[in-house]
Amino acid sequence: MATVVFIVANQVGHLHSTLKLAHDLRSRGERVVYWSDEHGAACAQRWGFEVQAVPFLQLLDSAVARGSWRGSWRDQLRLAREHGRQVMRAVNAVPSAAASLLRDWRPDLIVFDPFLLCYWPAFHRDGVAA
Repeated sequence: MATVVFIVANQVGHLHSTLKLAHDLRSRGERVVYWSDEHGAACAQRWGFEVQAVPFLQLLDSAVARGSWRGSWRDQLRLAREHGRQVMRAVNAVPSAAASLLRDWRPDLIVFDPFLLCYWPAFHRDGVAA
């Protein structure tokens, strides 16, 4: 039995687009696991799949969700700098979190949401097929 992991964004449509393949794999006896932020993990769990909430997905999603850009150019510059710091904190958390996930779950294949391919290098270095 192989372990197949789907890494999906937190939008429900991203999860739904993988369900047919996930159900087919599970019906063939494969272990199917979803890694997502808390919202995406909860959705996958409702469909009966194993899930793992992945904190760095939540960090990056919240960092990318910009606040109001109103105000003076100084305010906008301050917000842009803070946004950049948030993104870098989220990105810096990925390699160690990826190593931990791979060690704990030992997937044979990882299927990435196209919007999350930026995470592929952190997983590829450990030799997992994607």
